[in-house]
Amino acid sequence: MYAKVNAFGVMDTIENHYQQSKRNATGQPVKKGQPVDHVVLNRRQFSAEMLTQWYRLLWIKYLSQNPDLIEYASQFDEFTDMFRGKNTINCQADVIRDYVTDRAGLIQSVSELTAELKSIERTIKIFSQKIEALITALDDGTVRVGDLDAELVSRFCALIDAKRKNNKEGKNAILSNK
Repeated sequence: MYAKVNAFGVMDTIENHYQQSKRNATGQPVKKGQPVDHVVLNRRQFSAEMLTQWYRLLWIKYLSQNPDLIEYASQFDEFTDMFRGKNTINCQADVIRDYVTDRAGLIQSVSELTAELKSIERTIKIFSQKIEALITALDDGTVRVGDLDAELVSRFCALIDAKRKNNKEGKNAILSNK
């Protein structure tokens, strides 16, 4: 059985989401068991300290969507993971145990990452609304391209072209190009 969740529009196993988020100092993916310099979530960089919160958050999402598993797990007092290594930092058995015995505490343990992700989401939403308003103003002639500075014109024109082509990747590329 593989625990799969949707994270940032990508359905994959918890293990893959977790492993693919880990990066070294040069931004390259880190192999299992190697030191982690930082974490990349939805093309945004976070400190390595967020790795455990990310792992827990993925499991919280999965377990919340599978109450039958929690009901089953609630029958047990001990949880083990046959894949737990000597240097394992994050372990599914620990997260499942914590979810069963202290769900509120587990959720509290990911509050810093959750707050950062929500803040980014709000910023993107506000930025997207402003872009939509500008596109509407450009389309209806309320604002002329000449009224904007050159860098903004270039970025907004690229965004407008992408939007008109309904190319979400174009929008995402521009948003990540702060």
